[in-house]
Amino acid sequence: MDPYGPVLTSWSTESRLGITKIDRVLKTLLRTTLQPTVTMEPHHLYEQLENLAQQLGIFIRYEDLSDSDAPARSGLCMVRGRHLYIMDSATTLSERIRLLSSCLSQMDLEGRYVLPAIRKVLEGGQGEDSSRQCKV
Repeated sequence: MDPYGPVLTSWSTESRLGITKIDRVLKTLLRTTLQPTVTMEPHHLYEQLENLAQQLGIFIRYEDLSDSDAPARSGLCMVRGRHLYIMDSATTLSERIRLLSSCLSQMDLEGRYVLPAIRKVLEGGQGEDSSRQCKV
């Protein structure tokens, strides 16, 4: 059944094929741009961020920093040539997600597959200065 009905009856077959192709392209564009947003449970999201950090060679260590005199509560350090992210064990899950995503958003992810939900979080974390670098 022709969706354009009698409007195209006087048009040539080539014109109808052109309209059909345009119709298919528009439907494809609408389908791909109107896809639902991919979401993840917070604990799963953090797990994926941890996995990405591990793939990038960043080891995450959880420490109780509540008694520490250090001004930073969490951050990325370079220890003997290796990346170490020290995470305060007292931080909440949402704070851990924010801190780690901010750190990872500054890393070179070129040529690396990152899940769309994770990439979206990382793009939102760019520009934040919540992770400090230190050399030990």
